[in-house]
Amino acid sequence: MVTLGVLDQLPVFRGSTPSQVIQESILLAQSVEDLGYQRFWVAEHHSSGMACASPEILVAAIAAQTKHIRVGSGGVMLPHYSALKVAESFRMLQALFPGRIDIGIGRGLGASPLTRQVLNPREKVDDETYTQQIEDLIGFLHNNFPSDHSYQKIRAMPDGPGAPAFWLLGAGAFGVKIAARLGLSFSFAQFIRPTTEPEILQTYRQTFQPGSFEDKPRAMVTVRVVCAETEEQAQRLARNFWVVNVQRTKESPLSIFKQAGRLPAGEEVDQYHMTGEDEEFMQKNELMMIAGTPTQVKQRLLQLAADYQAEELMILTYIPDFQARLRSYELLAEAFALTPAPALVK
Repeated sequence: MVTLGVLDQLPVFRGSTPSQVIQESILLAQSVEDLGYQRFWVAEHHSSGMACASPEILVAAIAAQTKHIRVGSGGVMLPHYSALKVAESFRMLQALFPGRIDIGIGRGLGASPLTRQVLNPREKVDDETYTQQIEDLIGFLHNNFPSDHSYQKIRAMPDGPGAPAFWLLGAGAFGVKIAARLGLSFSFAQFIRPTTEPEILQTYRQTFQPGSFEDKPRAMVTVRVVCAETEEQAQRLARNFWVVNVQRTKESPLSIFKQAGRLPAGEEVDQYHMTGEDEEFMQKNELMMIAGTPTQVKQRLLQLAADYQAEELMILTYIPDFQARLRSYELLAEAFALTPAPALVK
């Protein structure tokens, strides 16, 4: 049976505050732990309508207020940072919560060009530099650089045995290539692609080389989901995502979509009139979301998992109302007959 996890991007909708959204993320993690989800990740975004710019800090808060669910980043945008600093942050988390921490790494930039420049004026995002950063991060997480390596004398702290689980995040061929070559678990971001491409993970499995983290390929797929008691309810809840995204495709988005970094919700969404162009965008990109009743959603998720041969699905649910979002996860847990895992003994 496929296992389920949760990815929270912490969107800040109009009428809410970043502080409220952060507290709701902690509450959501506690709730889905009780429902039987296996892991909970938070994403990194800067100067945007998302509340989490420092996933490692929120990971610590969530892990401290849950019992056994795995907690991690989905992900840290490595080009913004020093590999040593990222390694030490997650080694600290591993020391605090042994056996429960995931480090998800990506380079989907999560910020505007100006914001990226301010984050790291010397940032390079070319393939070679990014690959080297990943290799350095692996070395620091294990503190096992070769004896002739220039970093061999540097110890990432806190030193000691054990490392967080490493997941490379990606949506294309390059991420697959690196994950397979370095022996890393791979998380495929299907939710940002409007097509189903199982050959991506086929390539990953066929080219996988055992490494310091994994001796066999391990893959998950992240999917955007809205689940409700009726199909009509699900489509109504899904509308918020589509309204935001059709606006992002236009050259001059309405001013209401730019106010104070908040995302539209409520009456703004209800009153928005979908144009023919908008409807065409939705049809073209319909695979970016699965919305429906528990039975409908389960059927499509199982088919997706079978197509990709994925061991796990990460579920991203984009609903402004927290109770409706939580209910979506509850319905999905019931459909999959999830059961909570026993608490870890430290």
